[in-house]
Amino acid sequence: MVEHAVVDAVGEHLERWWGPTEALIWEQGPMSTERPEFRVLRAENRDDGLWLYASAGASAERQVEGTGHEVFIVARDDVPELVELVTVAAHYALFGEHSGLHEGHTLNVGRPWLPGSRCDHLYLSAPYLRPPAFRVLEHPLGSAHMLWAVPITGDEKDWRHTHGSEAFEQLMEDRTMVPYDPARPSLV
Repeated sequence: MVEHAVVDAVGEHLERWWGPTEALIWEQGPMSTERPEFRVLRAENRDDGLWLYASAGASAERQVEGTGHEVFIVARDDVPELVELVTVAAHYALFGEHSGLHEGHTLNVGRPWLPGSRCDHLYLSAPYLRPPAFRVLEHPLGSAHMLWAVPITGDEKDWRHTHGSEAFEQLMEDRTMVPYDPARPSLV
């Protein structure tokens, strides 16, 4: 079971780098009963106005050598549906038949991340929106690497699988992709 102390540590880390957080629960899925301590933390950044939705507690459950992962997504607006999206990503991280999430991993969302968007996959990236110190946090049960869930299209996912993560991240940079723009065109 997820420890309150881990959720608190993730919250303190996010508040240091982003802003005040609010703990939310997506009650429709299995996480609210299987992992009742799990939360999604929501914060609006004071500087750029972007909203952050981050998992809090997934890193305590599935670790490799004392390190787990927390997932976050960024949006221009406060979008309550992103609580569900982060919860689904965390559930996949905890219960999928794999060794856990990692940088370069892609997840099929099964629908657009926001209404009207062509992006229906998530690409898990290093959190380039913040300084490198944001990337890792220590908590009572080990540590957590923060993974940025960047919404991408199916074509982008295929391109990334063909050319690799490093080439895909260079493509995102070269084309100055705005990852939190739901109306952005596909890079490929």
